[in-house]
Amino acid sequence: MTGMQYVYHIMLDPFVTLQFVVLALKLWTGFKVLNRRILQTVAPKTDSCVVSILLGPSGSTPGASSNFHELQRAHLLLHRAAEVLQDHFGMTVALDLTYSISGMICSSYEIVTAISREKKPVGILDEGQTRVSLVWMVLHVWKLSAMTLSCSAVSTEAAATRLLVQRAVALHSTPGPQLGALLRVVTLSPQLRFTAAGFVTVDRSLLVSALAAALTYLVLLTQFSGNY
Repeated sequence: MTGMQYVYHIMLDPFVTLQFVVLALKLWTGFKVLNRRILQTVAPKTDSCVVSILLGPSGSTPGASSNFHELQRAHLLLHRAAEVLQDHFGMTVALDLTYSISGMICSSYEIVTAISREKKPVGILDEGQTRVSLVWMVLHVWKLSAMTLSCSAVSTEAAATRLLVQRAVALHSTPGPQLGALLRVVTLSPQLRFTAAGFVTVDRSLLVSALAAALTYLVLLTQFSGNY
């Protein structure tokens, strides 16, 4: 691997991943603020004890409430921002996930192979090549974890918005037209989830599947290499 390739894979490529993760976390923050505004808007209109039970303790905290039109607009803007992020980074996320999973398998295999060659595995990290493999493996695991966990956090918070509004409507004996309109907007909006260019959903289950697949391939490669 040339020097320019090292610069790209060690510095530039993680920056692209970091940019996606930061934008996803901004969306997560936006949905957190929206959910808090919904709680603050609904809580004063009902019994605080019931709100605390059904909507959570934060529903009874004082704060500046918003009107329902602002909540609808904020929800639509957040969903539109998620669509733009998905369209812009979809193929990049797919390539990054493929590269991270394959790189994690190769790096871990190099470490296992180096350990199996040494009679004294205690000082194995003193070898330069083994340290490089360890750095690569940590980098790939970090990228995979950062992308999957950030996307999963956004999807979870967006799903919480729908649940909050549904429970808020159930709390009102006669929900007004504004609250009903907010419920329709939130319910009819598609479920927010990030995909790797439409191939696979990026969430916590993908992280677990990728780690399981990497471990399986690592065991198979180790067994095959031990037979030759």
